[in-house]
Amino acid sequence: MRDKGDFDGAIAVYTEAISLDSQNVEAYCARGNSYNKKGEFDRAIADYNEAIRLNPEWFQAFRERACVYADKGEFDKAVIDSTEAIRLNPEFAEAYHTRGYSYGRKGEFDKAIIDSTEAIRLNPEYVEAYIVRAISYGKKGEFDRAFTDYTEAIRLNPENTKVYYNRGLTHSKKGCHDEAITDFTEAIRIDPELFQAFRERARVYVDKGEFDKAIIDSTEAIRLNPEYVLAYTTRASAYSKKGEFDRAITDETEAIRVDPKYSVAYYNRGLTYSKKGCHDEAIADFTEVIRLNPEDAEAYYSRGCVYDKKGDLDKAMDDFTEAIRFNPKWLRAFYARGRSYVEKGEFDKATIDFTEALRLNPEYANAYDGRAIAYSEKGEFDKAIADYTEVIRLHPKHVEAYNGRGYSYWKEGDHDKAIADYTEAIQLAPQNVEAYYNRGCVYSKKGDKAKAKADFAQAKKLGCKAKPDRNAACALWTWLSRFFVASR
Repeated sequence: MRDKGDFDGAIAVYTEAISLDSQNVEAYCARGNSYNKKGEFDRAIADYNEAIRLNPEWFQAFRERACVYADKGEFDKAVIDSTEAIRLNPEFAEAYHTRGYSYGRKGEFDKAIIDSTEAIRLNPEYVEAYIVRAISYGKKGEFDRAFTDYTEAIRLNPENTKVYYNRGLTHSKKGCHDEAITDFTEAIRIDPELFQAFRERARVYVDKGEFDKAIIDSTEAIRLNPEYVLAYTTRASAYSKKGEFDRAITDETEAIRVDPKYSVAYYNRGLTYSKKGCHDEAIADFTEVIRLNPEDAEAYYSRGCVYDKKGDLDKAMDDFTEAIRFNPKWLRAFYARGRSYVEKGEFDKATIDFTEALRLNPEYANAYDGRAIAYSEKGEFDKAIADYTEVIRLHPKHVEAYNGRGYSYWKEGDHDKAIADYTEAIQLAPQNVEAYYNRGCVYSKKGDKAKAKADFAQAKKLGCKAKPDRNAACALWTWLSRFFVASR
């Protein structure tokens, strides 16, 4: 009956057997198996406990109890019971597999690989052991070994859904999107009710930019399991990337309804509100993430970005400081705080933060850009020139870097280099008002009135209303506009 899925009927039969013989160890184990299949884990454990009490050498009972502990997520207990089963029977392949699986779920992948290898040695056709070892290799980044094990598992059982599903996950982790989609599609062919495969395929479609396909797959996952939180968040991601923010918010809200403690849904909804310009709603969601996870650096960072957009620089800097406290190596948080210091006119502090960001990543162009502006505002034009030059090295078509360096050359009195930089900015962006205007200012300083007049005329035609000899504000304003909220 248990083989046919009639677990209640099986439980009744085993209960009758126990009533006739209260010492029947096999009956307790079998009833425990049926309870486990029903998801009644505590009753299953109670039966295995009784079987072990009656026969402490019954290694199968320890292994079965280990399986239940693993299903409950109590992996330490699963390891202990599996180890006892192995002690009682060192040739028990299933116990090695269960312990290997539990080690893998604990993140102890080397131990998982050792146990899976032993299970395979004892039973060379143990498909589940190959899968666990493959997953562990994939988690370690040893993709070739992982794919070798998946291939062997498929050879042994070409219709095993788990193999295709997990190989798809490994392909996805490696960035092989098409291969991942092929595997998830095969898993769905074998089991059309496997809602997780629809969601994972949707996630890959999002990564590929095929948002409509992602929405279709996420919708099917939701149809199969209306309480599947990840399907809602994946569909929300696809809607958000399509610019359909209201639909994204609806799905993120539904995910929160299903799991009110799922901080990712609050975070993503906060991002979507931010994109819509709904700053207060975004702040409320990021605040809820922080309430659920008080050390979530990303939530502090993103809330800080929204405060910055609202012009509340003090709160923004407080949040960036918290983000740095919880993640001292997060260069974007240093950059963001440095940017806020620039907005407040605290250029020395800004320089310190940009310098720290560059220490963490010497190729971070935005930090050079920000520090250059801070140096320029402090009148340290030689240092500004050096930083703008680094920006241009990293991004040769960075218009504002040419503008900023041109301004610094101008203030240093090197008019020819200033003109050269403004000219380059104009070639890259013919509609750039600041470049025409500032080049006109430099021509005027050189006494070339005709060229100055022509540049001022062009700047006016493009909409410039500035007065002569302004400072680096244009470059600063443009730079500030490039700031954005991080996505998770």
